[in-house]
Amino acid sequence: MLMYRFAILFMLYSASFTFAQSKQLRAPEGITTMDFVKTIAGKEAEARYFYEHNWLVFRKEALKRSYIAGYELLSVKDSSADYDTILITHYADSTQYAAIEKRFSEVMKQVQPSGLKLLNSLKPREITTIVRSLEGKSVFYGTKNK
Repeated sequence: MLMYRFAILFMLYSASFTFAQSKQLRAPEGITTMDFVKTIAGKEAEARYFYEHNWLVFRKEALKRSYIAGYELLSVKDSSADYDTILITHYADSTQYAAIEKRFSEVMKQVQPSGLKLLNSLKPREITTIVRSLEGKSVFYGTKNK
């Protein structure tokens, strides 16, 4: 259990450090959401395809439109964890966060009007399970100005 908590804290620290170097996020307004996801055994290729052709595409477009402040996908190598992927989305403030459902719906319809791109026609719930979702506010952050 102690190792599990250490792994969570380390991943949260790593995520915030990586993000802080790429984009300035003003504390205390910044909000980050994290989905801890378990891939169903034998469905790894389908999950990777889904993330690359949907999750990533939508976040790149949302970032370009300033709907989000950043994103990360972490692959977890701890076999004792009940998840193997962490999907992270950063929002600059509560206004950006509050509008996200409408904005992501807009992005999805405009970027892929024919719907999600799937490998082997398997839908996300047939290849992954969201174990837990967390939302947090920035307390400390750092950035390297260029």
